[in-house]
Amino acid sequence: AGRTTAGSIAVVAEGNGTTTNLQGGLAKVWIYLTMSTATNNDSLNVGSVTDSAAGNFLINLSNAFSSTNYNIVSGASYNQTHNTDFGEITQIEAANQYRHVHRENNAAADTQYGSNTSVNGDLA
Repeated sequence: AGRTTAGSIAVVAEGNGTTTNLQGGLAKVWIYLTMSTATNNDSLNVGSVTDSAAGNFLINLSNAFSSTNYNIVSGASYNQTHNTDFGEITQIEAANQYRHVHRENNAAADTQYGSNTSVNGDLA
């Protein structure tokens, strides 16, 4: 069985052999962004988005992380009818912001499809 203490919830992990901390495993930030229109379609803990250049966005957080030691996972929707090499690049700028860059054919570009990130770490 799990345990609850002030500020912490421990749950039994897979296989029932150990426990894991629930708060540590939750995404603290996520965003679904349409780059072509710089539209934040939906998000958690995102205060604002700055369109820095084509395919280059600064994500400003409502609540900062405790340090710059956090993890960003990114991805983009893709239409298979286009013959395009694409990828996502993320860069931690500060405890309260990170950069998300979408690249197509080796150049930064706004994707007309959805682009998203999810961030894990400890909030301040």
